[in-house]
Amino acid sequence: MKENSEMVTQEQMDHYLEKGWVVIEGIFDHAVVDSIAKIVTTIINEEIKSPDVSTMTGERLESGEIIPRKINIPFFKHPSFQEFVLDDRFNNIIEELLGDTPLLLRDQVFTKPPRHGGPVPYHQDNFHYQCFPADDVITAWIALDDVNEENGCLRYINGSHKEGIISHYQKSAAEPHTASSRGKGILK
Repeated sequence: MKENSEMVTQEQMDHYLEKGWVVIEGIFDHAVVDSIAKIVTTIINEEIKSPDVSTMTGERLESGEIIPRKINIPFFKHPSFQEFVLDDRFNNIIEELLGDTPLLLRDQVFTKPPRHGGPVPYHQDNFHYQCFPADDVITAWIALDDVNEENGCLRYINGSHKEGIISHYQKSAAEPHTASSRGKGILK
């Protein structure tokens, strides 16, 4: 981290430590975000042309149409993603929150086309990653569009990071693992 480059206010840091999440706006300018969004569209349109599109990349409708869902490991699919994720401003913020130099474990781009898909069940990313100590892991979510409750914003359970990794279960083969409310009392 560069000296004297504090980008996280004390109020934001306190919020992060207490609730387990924080919103820090204005890291990237609109032109950069728009450019990344266009690259996302180009890449996902190419990936869904594959005859063996996985259910993780796209959702195949009965009509045969494929609805894009996500891009796995975009870092290696276009140099602009590398510049985006390695941006000094972004990394300085992550470093301030972690208190250490960040390392990229995994990157994904999620898409939520209108009228398709649904909510993702509550879960802890580190249940899947299994990185320890858990306080050394952070998920950074960068919205490429404006988000709100009506169009599917990300939601957190305040303070759930203080519970450690809780058990997860799979409701069905078609659904991802969801955080269990059994015994922990954080999901109601």
